[in-house]
Amino acid sequence: MTRETRNLIAAAVVAVVTVTAAVAVLVRDQPPAETFPAFTGPGYTDYLPGPTEDVQPAGPPAVESWRLDAEQAYGRKFAQFRNPLWGTEFDSDDTGGIAVGSTVVAAIGLPKPGGYSLDHARLVGVDAGSGAVRWQVPADGLGGCAPRPLGESVVCFTTGYDGRDEIVAVDARSGEVTRTATDWMSFGIAVGGDRVFTVEGNPEDADVRVHAGSVADPAAHWSTPVEVSGGWEDVPGTAVLTVAGDVALVQVAGEAVGLDARTGRQTWARVVPDCVESAAIVAGPVTLVGRTDCSGHLREIEARAADGRVLTSVATGVAAQPERQVDPELPMVIGDGAYDRTTGKRVWRSDDIRDATSVAVVGETVLVHAADTASGIDLATGERLWQRETDVAAEYVGYDGDVAYGGNGRGAFAMAPRTGEVVWALEDLGEPGGQPRLVVAGDSVVAVSGSAMAGVGAA
Repeated sequence: MTRETRNLIAAAVVAVVTVTAAVAVLVRDQPPAETFPAFTGPGYTDYLPGPTEDVQPAGPPAVESWRLDAEQAYGRKFAQFRNPLWGTEFDSDDTGGIAVGSTVVAAIGLPKPGGYSLDHARLVGVDAGSGAVRWQVPADGLGGCAPRPLGESVVCFTTGYDGRDEIVAVDARSGEVTRTATDWMSFGIAVGGDRVFTVEGNPEDADVRVHAGSVADPAAHWSTPVEVSGGWEDVPGTAVLTVAGDVALVQVAGEAVGLDARTGRQTWARVVPDCVESAAIVAGPVTLVGRTDCSGHLREIEARAADGRVLTSVATGVAAQPERQVDPELPMVIGDGAYDRTTGKRVWRSDDIRDATSVAVVGETVLVHAADTASGIDLATGERLWQRETDVAAEYVGYDGDVAYGGNGRGAFAMAPRTGEVVWALEDLGEPGGQPRLVVAGDSVVAVSGSAMAGVGAA
């Protein structure tokens, strides 16, 4: 496939993302170093389905400490904030940002109506505590950015129409840009420790490689081919490459491969006709792999150790995702129970989890949403801590040790996971139909919509 054909397909995929974003919940923020990425499936499952009516959790309204309008920051009417995870090559119509210390890095530009392009795009660094714009730099043609920073820098890649392929690092303190040209066709990037990981090639020809290195030399540590294949439309956006601890995970079109992040050695693979619905790395690190019959029917969820060994497999249920600041000594939740992360032995089971539609683990608490209830369960023991009636489905993006930050299709909120108390709730930022996404940056919480971002918290 030529680069031009790939870009045409990518533009069509962005149209799908745009429609999906209309019912999106809360996009993932930058995970802190001690957390692990959300459980993401094929396609664009950084999102969860939003509710069909206004079911924002009851709680005191959030108070804004500052506000920054996109038009004010950019200096032109119709400017909009966008999530840099998706890049700027096309307009994803998705908002959010990457936290680097006390700075929120967002994309900003001029959406072209009906054209799926973000014209004259920039990256902007905003002080999370005050809303002051620290810097802005041109950022046209970014294919995507890593959700986790490399030290103090956001790391991205380009795959422009002009054939300009680069690894790009932007210092979040100053806006200083470093570029390294490559001869690759990159389609995913991640950061693990002090290394940059890049996936590139042509999945349609099963010609895919992963590299580990630095910004200056992106293949300095190792390069390895991975046997995954599929159409460009089946490359799962920000979930194509994930790194946590000593584990790297590559996912394309229902196929997945695990690698030793230190050496590039392949530790396991599930490829057609042994398909994968979704896979993710959780604390341990342990990789949870949802196996299917390649027709979309989930057969089981298996848990794999860092060396690729299968610790356990569970035939039914869901895996608890995401995990936020979870002690790896505590069990992992799969199906209707919890399992030891080292031995794979079951520790406890819960009827509350058996019928769950979504499950997340925040600190020492399992947050369970079923058809009409929300519950909090102690991760160590399986004891129910609280339960209330609600039809809210939520995703949690951050945790400060006391309060979990999350959202649903109608807004964002802060909640005490051990009690279920909603500390504050935020429906929107004055933008009809706009759904704010939360970014936890240092000691600050920032809500980002298309037209504005604001520092939010309790009164």
